[in-house]
Amino acid sequence: MSGIPRTCSRLTGAYGSIYSTSSYALNSLNQVSKYFFSTIKNSNQPGKPPMFWKWTKRIGLGLVGTATVLALSGALYQGISDKIDAKKYPPIGKLVDVGGYNIHLHTTGSGGPSVILDAGMGCNALGWSLVQPKVAEFTQVTAIDRAGNGWSDESPLERTSENIVMESRAALKKANILGPYILVGHSFGGINAQLWASLYPDEVLGVVLVDSSHEKQFETMPTPQMNHTMMMLVSRFGIARLVTHLPRYKEGIAVFSEQTQQQLLSQLRTTKFMRTVLGEGAQFEKSCKQLKAVGRSPWNKPLIVISAAKVPPAEGSGYSQEQIDAFYVHFKELQKDLTTKSTQGKQVIAEESDHMITLNQPQIIVDSIKEMVESSDKNVKRICGWESVRHIPSESTFCRAFAEFADIGLAHQAHETLIKKTLSEEVILHNSRDSTPIKAREKVLAKVKAEKQGMSIKMGRPKKGQEHVDP
Repeated sequence: MSGIPRTCSRLTGAYGSIYSTSSYALNSLNQVSKYFFSTIKNSNQPGKPPMFWKWTKRIGLGLVGTATVLALSGALYQGISDKIDAKKYPPIGKLVDVGGYNIHLHTTGSGGPSVILDAGMGCNALGWSLVQPKVAEFTQVTAIDRAGNGWSDESPLERTSENIVMESRAALKKANILGPYILVGHSFGGINAQLWASLYPDEVLGVVLVDSSHEKQFETMPTPQMNHTMMMLVSRFGIARLVTHLPRYKEGIAVFSEQTQQQLLSQLRTTKFMRTVLGEGAQFEKSCKQLKAVGRSPWNKPLIVISAAKVPPAEGSGYSQEQIDAFYVHFKELQKDLTTKSTQGKQVIAEESDHMITLNQPQIIVDSIKEMVESSDKNVKRICGWESVRHIPSESTFCRAFAEFADIGLAHQAHETLIKKTLSEEVILHNSRDSTPIKAREKVLAKVKAEKQGMSIKMGRPKKGQEHVDP
C-alpha cells in the first residue's frame, strides 16, 4: 500500500508517532516563544511591576537560548552519528556508479534466471533478509537499494518510477547481471516492476507482485499531506534518531538477526533516508501516471500476485482505522485486477499477513519465485536440452567456446566427418522428374573411381532405355 511511506514497514510506521510527538513538542515550543516575544514587546505597558517584566524577559531569552543550543547540539549529534554508522556498517553488496552516484546491489546465489528484488517505500535491500537467502539456494538473486535508500547514494533525478527503472537497469548492466529477469516488487516496488515489464518486455521473464501498489489506488486514497519541513527538522536535529532507540521501535524488526537490526536502524535514522522517503512519496502520483500511460496490453509472461488477507493497523499511517478499513475493501479489488496484466496471471493469498508479507510470510514469496524459476527451467529443457536455466553457460563462456571452435576449424572438421562417415559409404536414393529411381551420389562416386583407375568416362544420366554400367 505504497504512497503511505510510514506504513511500509513497522519501523518506518513508527515515524508517524515520531512525527506527531515531535510536531507537538516543536509547536509547543513555538507557542511559548511567541508568548514570550509578545510579552517582551509589550513590556513597557503600565499595570505590571517592573520586576515582573524583567524576569519575564530573562526567562524568555533563556528558553530561546536553550532551544538554540539544543537544536545545534541535535544537528551535531545527527551528523556525527550518521558518519559513525556509515563507517561501522559498510555496504554488504556492491556499489555501482550510474553516472556520478552509486547504486547498491546485494547479490547472492548462482545460476539463472536472475531474480531482482525491489522493496516498498521506506524499505531497502535489508527488508528482503528473510527472503533472499532462501531464494539464493536455487538461483541468483539481487536486492536493489533504490537511490537514497540503504547504502545507495542520493540521485539528482526525481524519485519517479521511470527514473528508478532507468537507474536499476543501468546498475545491473554495469554489474554484468544480465537478463531476462524475474522481477519481484513489494508495495511501491511493484509499480516499478510493472513499469519495467511494460517498457522492456524482452528483459523480463516473469513478475511477482507482493501486495503491490496499483496505478489507480491514488485515485481512491490519496497520500496524506505531510509537513516536509517539520519532518526534515525532526531528522536533522536528531529527534528521530533518539526516539528509535526506544525498545518499542525494535519490536517491528525483531524477526531479523541482531546484526541486520542494527544495520537497518542505522540506515533508517539518517537524514538521507528521510529526504528519500519524502521524495518518493511526493512523486508517487506521478509514478502511477507513468504506469497508466504505457497502457494495459497484457503481457505474455508468468505473473504471480501475492495479496495480504489482513488489514494493517492505522498507527503511524496518517489515517484513521476506519479509513484504512474502507480503503482495503477497494484495494483488494485492485489486487485482483493486477492479475489481468498478463495472460498468465494468477493470485495467491497470504492468509496470515498484513501488508508486510516480507516479514510475516516470507516463505510464500520464496515459493512463488521458485515456481517461476522451475517453470522457466522446463521451457529451457524442452527447447535447448539443458536441465535448468542455471546450467546454461554464461554469455562470456559461449563467446570463448565459439572462438576456440573457430581457431581449430571445428565447423570444417564436423562437415568433413559428416560427409565421409554418412554420405560417402551410403547411397541415397531419390526419384527424378520422370520417376526413374537414380542413385544420388552414383555419378560422383563413378567419377572418383574412374580418376583413380586413370579412366576417362563420360558422366551423365543414362538415356531412356539404356542401362547404366558402372565404370
